[in-house]
Amino acid sequence: MFRIAVFLGALLIISCSNAEDVPAKDKAAQYVEAGNFDKAYKVLLPIAQAGDAEAQFGLAMLISNGYGSAQGKSDAEQDKLVLHWLKLSTKGGNEKTRLWLADSYSNGWYGLEKNQELSNCYRDIGLDVSRCFQMSSEITNE
Repeated sequence: MFRIAVFLGALLIISCSNAEDVPAKDKAAQYVEAGNFDKAYKVLLPIAQAGDAEAQFGLAMLISNGYGSAQGKSDAEQDKLVLHWLKLSTKGGNEKTRLWLADSYSNGWYGLEKNQELSNCYRDIGLDVSRCFQMSSEITNE
């Protein structure tokens, strides 16, 4: 439930980020506030698919809590979806998801093997994130 509260706060902040998506993000925030997470997911999905890093963060948050497309999926499938949106959001410049990825590698979340080197890479805000993705693909053969 803590994550949902964090998500709600983040969603309220991001609702002001991209002028053309503000009405949709406001609607998603209203759905989250009302506890209708699946509707929030449906609103955010097309925005995330269009490349909005904040909406991608929102989807990762919803899926990690079992909402949206996570329903009916195995834990491994859910983990894969969370990582998909985390990585896209991080590539899009979202520092929150970059640090979330760092924690994921540090703790072995979402089926990732613990890897302190990758965790440190994602934590190093001054480093170009593409280097972290390159290291990840070299280590995991992705």
